[in-house]
Amino acid sequence: MLNINYYMEYKSQIGTLCIVSDGYNLKSLQLKNNYTQNLNTKNNRLLIFKKAKIWLDNYFNGVKQDIISLPLKPDGTLFCKAVWSILSTVPYGTITTYKELAYKFAQIH
Repeated sequence: MLNINYYMEYKSQIGTLCIVSDGYNLKSLQLKNNYTQNLNTKNNRLLIFKKAKIWLDNYFNGVKQDIISLPLKPDGTLFCKAVWSILSTVPYGTITTYKELAYKFAQIH
């Protein structure tokens, strides 16, 4: 099965972001100059990108929102996915440490 990644560039206050999707879910978001994977197809018209743009516009304008409102399917190793799962539980506007995240990870695994 062919694994096609679509991407869209988003201009933000911190630089141009590269948003990557499988067409239905968000797979990654990172600074464009840090993006290391091959990009298959640029497509700004996908519904998932429209949702992501609205979410990011709100985020950069200080609007509190829940990340679970977006369908996420991040690429990465099992370890990376486990860490991202823990990170997604950190409440908006709170500060945590690597030590606290490691402790949560150790409790689960």
